[in-house]
Amino acid sequence: MQSYALAITLFMGITTATADVNLTIYYESLCPASIATVVHQLYPAWTLFGAKLNVLHKPFGKANWTETDDAIEFTCQHGEDECYGNMAQACLLNLLPAQTDINPVVYCMMKAAYPPVAGGQCIEELASPTSVDALMDCIRGTEGPALLRVLGVETHSLVPALTSVPWITFNGVYNADDHHNALNDLKGVLCSKYLQSEPEC
Repeated sequence: MQSYALAITLFMGITTATADVNLTIYYESLCPASIATVVHQLYPAWTLFGAKLNVLHKPFGKANWTETDDAIEFTCQHGEDECYGNMAQACLLNLLPAQTDINPVVYCMMKAAYPPVAGGQCIEELASPTSVDALMDCIRGTEGPALLRVLGVETHSLVPALTSVPWITFNGVYNADDHHNALNDLKGVLCSKYLQSEPEC
């Protein structure tokens, strides 16, 4: 229980109070639609708008978990490797809370040939301010499962409930039109509804 409390405390800090828009994406590390959205919509939008767009990654999707006295076990829509990839990203979200650190790493992983195992390579390629050892310690220890469980609790608590992946909210609110349009034209959604007056539009 202590590790769960730690995870919740750490994850609550991953927000940027000065951002104009908080975009939350609930996704899976091996879901083709998730990969396409992160690579072709989300990361380009973040590179365009910078600090005006705060991205909150939630790599869990349609996964589930069971608990025993000494373990948490996950089942994922695309198999065990996806669970590993989700956990790797959950660990990196905790290790790299700054937007300028985590967004490039998630993008690097999601565009890799096989995202679940790309974390170490991306850390090294981007000279990220964490280490492969820190990532592996998180995944192999109790912290990784605890962090992924926190994401699971949040994902399962969504109102309305998540029915597809990826699932996108703006400023904590789900709007079906904005969600569906963002999958193909995120910049258009941001410029038409959330960042209309910004010069990037």
